[in-house]
Amino acid sequence: MPRSFLSKQENSVVKIPAKIVVRHTFGGHKDTIVPEKDGCLGSWNGGNFELEIVPLKGADVIKTDKDFHISYPHSVEQGRDRLFKIQIPLLQSEKANAFVTKFPSNHVKLISISHNPWKFNLYEIAIVAQPKPGTESEINFFLTTQLCYSSVMFRNDKDEIVMPEYEGFARWEDLKFYMGLNVAKGKLPVLSATTTSDGSTLSLKEHEGIVVWYNLAQGIGMIQTTKTNARVNWRDIQTKERFRYLKAGQKVTFTKLVLSRNTYRSPRVTKFHLDAEGVKPHPIRCS
Repeated sequence: MPRSFLSKQENSVVKIPAKIVVRHTFGGHKDTIVPEKDGCLGSWNGGNFELEIVPLKGADVIKTDKDFHISYPHSVEQGRDRLFKIQIPLLQSEKANAFVTKFPSNHVKLISISHNPWKFNLYEIAIVAQPKPGTESEINFFLTTQLCYSSVMFRNDKDEIVMPEYEGFARWEDLKFYMGLNVAKGKLPVLSATTTSDGSTLSLKEHEGIVVWYNLAQGIGMIQTTKTNARVNWRDIQTKERFRYLKAGQKVTFTKLVLSRNTYRSPRVTKFHLDAEGVKPHPIRCS
């Protein structure tokens, strides 16, 4: 599930790989706005917002429309950095006599690619409009940031980029094209049944697996075995601990794989055919 937060840059729950400045322009005047702790930018009647974004190393800014077609905003060089100036228009509300921001013109996306391991993160930066409590005509604006998707990257036997923790990547053609231009596929680790979530490899035997991901809130995860992927429910985890859970990259053993019961949904909308039962987590080695 996506993690979201409202914040000033220095108080981010999840650090954003970019420097952000918010400005408001109206009638030739430009004001710099410092967001409050909850991201509030105040109330404005008209004009436009401008986001000045300087991505850190390995990050890039893209825009998408409602159909997720990618476009590339203009940037200017500032020494070793690139500065993006993104206009966020204020539009007349259809329900009240007020100006608001609307999706998709109210946001941009930030892609971050890191090495060791090769990892992909997709963030969204937006300015969101919400009416003040008890009124529809007085609008507060908020700077929001959200980590939408995150996955370790691999390549398969067809020399294609794959992201086991982000299934939507396989269906997003524009993003696949972008990644093909910006990632040296030959340097990616090969995805196999023995590849862990941190890109290393382990020798697996029958009835052994590696945790690809596990969602604490849902109590559901996925393990990779020598033959296939399988789902794990917290009820099938055998441990002496009071709280039963798994961690990505952890090695496990299981008694058997059974046809999926389909009595619960994966938080990542993963389609599973098999469930693992009698799952025993191995201790995690501390480095």
